[in-house]
Amino acid sequence: KWQSENENLQEIMDQIHRASKITNNLKVFARPKKMEIAPLDINAMFDDTVALMEHDLNLDNITVERDYDPDLPLVYADEGQLAQVALNLLNNSRDAMKPSRKGSINIKTRKTDGGIEIRFGDTGPGIPKDIIGKIFDPFFSTKEPGKGTGLGLSITYRIIEGHNGSIMVESVEGVGTCFTINLPIGDRRVEMR
Repeated sequence: KWQSENENLQEIMDQIHRASKITNNLKVFARPKKMEIAPLDINAMFDDTVALMEHDLNLDNITVERDYDPDLPLVYADEGQLAQVALNLLNNSRDAMKPSRKGSINIKTRKTDGGIEIRFGDTGPGIPKDIIGKIFDPFFSTKEPGKGTGLGLSITYRIIEGHNGSIMVESVEGVGTCFTINLPIGDRRVEMR
């Protein structure tokens, strides 16, 4: 009986956590907060975000490889919002590779004409061709019911668009997925959308 009550309590706590996460995602999606623009080191921001997830990634035998441009210029951006993008991409990759309990994520940065490019790739199962065009749609999810809100990539898309950037995805089933983000360097006078 004691174990059954503990299991019930754990299930209740899991559902509360899930409901809270959905509510927070809906708030962000419905009313994005005002951006706080400041100079940002993208390489350091990705390192900080990976550090938050390092323990969970290690448990799933997922390695993170970094191929950073050491001379990457600062961008004028909202650090919290771009950290959310990094976290969304890391979580999606981890969830995709978790069943196999192994894999790798590669984060590559480089300077482009007037901006920077971030390539975020994984060795997961890839995204089927028939659904790849829907992955940025609000509430679309490939995860089983109760495991995702379907808002992570739509929020990611909105954040990148709000920074006057672009995000594209390429995927090969059985090989992996790569997101390419382009952000302008900008300056403090640039008025972000």
